Amino acid sequence: MDEVLEAMNERQVLEHLTEFGYLEGPSQGIALQVIDKGRRSLRGKQNFIFEKFIEEPYLNLECERCSIEMPMSEIVEGLHDGLCSFCRKMMSNDD
Repeated sequence: MDEVLEAMNERQVLEHLTEFGYLEGPSQGIALQVIDKGRRSLRGKQNFIFEKFIEEPYLNLECERCSIEMPMSEIVEGLHDGLCSFCRKMMSNDD
């Protein structure tokens, strides 16, 4: 069940990245392929591009405040402010 949820969250992040212009060129097309056919459909250089230009900068996002890697379910919001949900909550309590 966790794997299914993680895959759904990853798909949501990829859809966000493609829809809002975070990706361009081959990485855009590869993200769309993963959305449509899954990561197992990637071959050779596609895997390299996915890892280097999508996974490393976006799917392994670290919170700017606590430096902990964000769970996949928090990445879409984290792309906007750089914060995990805990730090976002703590910052809003500081106001």
